[in-house]
Amino acid sequence: MWIRFAADNPRAVALVPGPSATAHPSSVALVFQAVVGHSYAAAPRCDARFQPTGSIDLRDFSAGRPIHGCLGVVQVANDIFVAVVTDALKVDDIADNPVFRITRVSFFSLISNAYDEIEAVPSDPRSGGIAANTGAYDQDQPVVIHPCAAIAKILSSGSYFFSRGADLTHSLQAGADRPRSRHSYLDICDPRFFWNRHMLGPLLELRERDLSTEQKRDLDGNGMLLSAICGFVGAVDARLDGGRGKVAIVSRLSCRHAGTRYNARGVDDDGNVSNFVEVCNFRSTVD
Repeated sequence: MWIRFAADNPRAVALVPGPSATAHPSSVALVFQAVVGHSYAAAPRCDARFQPTGSIDLRDFSAGRPIHGCLGVVQVANDIFVAVVTDALKVDDIADNPVFRITRVSFFSLISNAYDEIEAVPSDPRSGGIAANTGAYDQDQPVVIHPCAAIAKILSSGSYFFSRGADLTHSLQAGADRPRSRHSYLDICDPRFFWNRHMLGPLLELRERDLSTEQKRDLDGNGMLLSAICGFVGAVDARLDGGRGKVAIVSRLSCRHAGTRYNARGVDDDGNVSNFVEVCNFRSTVD
């Protein structure tokens, strides 16, 4: 999958399937544009739409860069940013679905290209940012801090995971107990563990309203929209019952009433326990 940028005025950002994304690339692309009011005080809003990949003239867009998927959109001051996973490491396969640890999240503005070459995750601890357009710290150049540096640092901390085919917000037992259906994992995510729900919510509503069942299946199969959990995922090979097997553990932190130990304690008014963690472990054997 690739993120591509059109020229400014108006600026457009498109998420399109790349030539090596999957064996069967998605036929649906996602295009973003910002709608800016005439009044300075009017906040911009995001105009997003799904459209057939073949209807996009890629000659109007830059070469772009590869990404793993989209975490949603976020507004900071008078700017709107698209959050995408630019680096991720495969942890292992769980329930026959690969699980990835997010290692870098980038935020691209829908209004200006001023931040396109500035990494949102600071590269120098002394400054909290990087020198403009260099990718490395230079004390002789002014430091430009990305508006989304704080949230990018959190999402790139290595504690967030995603899978394009598995619902990491539920246990395998919950999935086995659920009646078989054609619903995507995006339709049944547990909001307690869906950490980017508010960022991705508007796009999920757009997906539900504008796409057919077949188009949703096509889109979800390519992992354009990602649901992320916070916690830990790990797996090791082991000898089980005299044969080869695998032992895995998945822990997920609730996004409700989470925080540091002195800021989140006890139970809130809605009955959410502070820093609640659900842990699942399972084993599988190799025939």
